[in-house]
Amino acid sequence: MIDYESFADIIGIILIIGMALYLLRKITRQSSKHALPPVAPFGYIETLKSLTGPDMPDFLRRCEERVGPIFQLRIPKSQPLIAIGDFQVCRQILNDKDSFKLKVGETTLLHKGGDDIFNVDGDFWKHSRKGFAPAFSQNHVRRMTIVTESMVEKWIKDVLEPCLSSNESFDVGEEMLNITFSILCEAAFEYNISKDEIEIFAKESIVGLKEFSKPPIPLKKFVGPFIPQVQRAHLAAERLLGICMKIIDSYEKLENPTAGTLIYNIMNNKHYKNDKERANDVMACMIAGSETTAYSLSFILLCLSRNQSDQEKLHLELIKLPFEDRSNSRFLDCVIKEGMRLHPVVAAGTFRVVSKDIVVKNKMRKGSSVLIPKGSRCMLVNNLMFRSADCFEEPHTFKPQRWENPSKLALDAFLPFGLGRRNCVGQALAKVEVKKVIVMLLSKYKFTVFDEGVTEFFITMKPVGVHLLATKREKITQE
Repeated sequence: MIDYESFADIIGIILIIGMALYLLRKITRQSSKHALPPVAPFGYIETLKSLTGPDMPDFLRRCEERVGPIFQLRIPKSQPLIAIGDFQVCRQILNDKDSFKLKVGETTLLHKGGDDIFNVDGDFWKHSRKGFAPAFSQNHVRRMTIVTESMVEKWIKDVLEPCLSSNESFDVGEEMLNITFSILCEAAFEYNISKDEIEIFAKESIVGLKEFSKPPIPLKKFVGPFIPQVQRAHLAAERLLGICMKIIDSYEKLENPTAGTLIYNIMNNKHYKNDKERANDVMACMIAGSETTAYSLSFILLCLSRNQSDQEKLHLELIKLPFEDRSNSRFLDCVIKEGMRLHPVVAAGTFRVVSKDIVVKNKMRKGSSVLIPKGSRCMLVNNLMFRSADCFEEPHTFKPQRWENPSKLALDAFLPFGLGRRNCVGQALAKVEVKKVIVMLLSKYKFTVFDEGVTEFFITMKPVGVHLLATKREKITQE
């Protein structure tokens, strides 16, 4: 028989303890004088629309202007999403070995499920990263350079020279994407990708990512097969996976594959269970390594085309050097850094879940602090860091000279390849590509803007409809 009085006493004790713990936590929070980050003054609907649309970078900048570089975003989740544009806090989070990458949407469905190096932590990531790293070591930089030179020479012959002959412009975004896909596939996978395959991969990856990067919704697994957009996204995934399996099949037929390439390391990594897992990582590398480099190159060329004095300065500095030394040009480094700072392709940055409480000074309120609680989901926003007025004079202006004698603040705030254990594993190839393409084009050609086009955002910032005109320079020295 139930003793209701004892039962009531137990319930009362539990309630008293719970209330005491709640008050203790509240008092502790109040006494610590650390407030949570301010909430951006925009409603749920506007926030969701902006975060999932082409206006995300501008929206985040407007938020920063209103409430400072660290703020909460109104989204319908129990755990808030905190956007961070303070480079010191971003560096702290990226260097924390215990923070981990936040999974966004259901992007693993892009390769029809399973893990890949960019979407997981844990053992799979460790084994993939360990296998990838040697392929991008300095030992392979020379080979990457030769491949890049060959692909650029082919593009000049097949595309740029015909444009010169007919006095036609070229779409810089599309053409740089063609070049970087060709370089990546040859240098990393020993695969000669066709123009049709490039078009298919570029198109289908966008179709798939637009659907699979959406937040998961209840019952989508069951109703998805009846939704046209979901059906189309799964078809895109099949086509993408087909190209990646074709790359693996092509490699296995090579009589004398080059040791140490990325595909060599992937195929000889025994931690993969099967070729499907290998194809997942091939796809992840193709997506991560093509658009980022291509659109960085595109924006750099656009900036130089808009700023003729800087283009002329770079050209004169390049032709004073022997061809093999031109990639070491100091002003070339300045131009590349400034183009990537002003137009960060990965504008939204990266996402992390923090492993501990982080307390930082509130830049909008002197004498107060902001608490980023342990377990917070954080967006580390490149576009805010790279255009911070605290770190860069005239932050919205293309000024490559700022990198000739940069401040420590500028150097610390500029993180185009990330930081810490999850920094960009392929940055060696990306740097070779960007430098070689700029050197080979700016040494011999002059570029002007034919059509400004527009800048669009979906996962990456990209120039759309931007057309440049090239003219061949009359006098070339030191070739």
